[in-house]
Amino acid sequence: MVVVLALLMCGGRGNRMKLPFRGVNEKPLLKVCGKTLVEYSLSEVKRAGISVVALTSEYTPNTEKFLKSRGIRVIRAPGTGYIQDILWFVRRVRLTFPFMVISADLVFFRNVIEDVIDYYIQSNSTALSCVDREGKNIGINILDGYYSLLYPNLIQPQVEMVLEGVANVNTRDDVKAVEEKLRY
Repeated sequence: MVVVLALLMCGGRGNRMKLPFRGVNEKPLLKVCGKTLVEYSLSEVKRAGISVVALTSEYTPNTEKFLKSRGIRVIRAPGTGYIQDILWFVRRVRLTFPFMVISADLVFFRNVIEDVIDYYIQSNSTALSCVDREGKNIGINILDGYYSLLYPNLIQPQVEMVLEGVANVNTRDDVKAVEEKLRY
């Protein structure tokens, strides 16, 4: 497998969820059908045999504690934005190989990680972005760390993969829709 590291993004403010919600102040810790959102992404990546580094921020201290208690390596990013924090990480560790970026607010209805990696390898591109049928980013990407170091101010030329079987949970309506689907 060419992708051996997943960067689990857990540092957002969760504004669209209008937190607090269900007694939770951090979106990665929101439970959907009895399981925290971050556990869905974490389980899927671990099942695929990929090492995980979680990127948190000052906005998600409880998520940080939760992940550390489960033995996950956690690095606190500046929290200046999704892409900015990814690039900060790449520069900080001088990452020079392809890596997966996965949001901590995904729910999986089937195993997809291997399909994403296979598509990336076959695309012969420096970046892959997974999108839904409407073309909206799902929250799974593969980036070439070397390209990011060489051209830190440029977005990598990328190929898109339409991916089904994953839901990005951003709003309270998304929570309801996912819970309905998981119950059936």
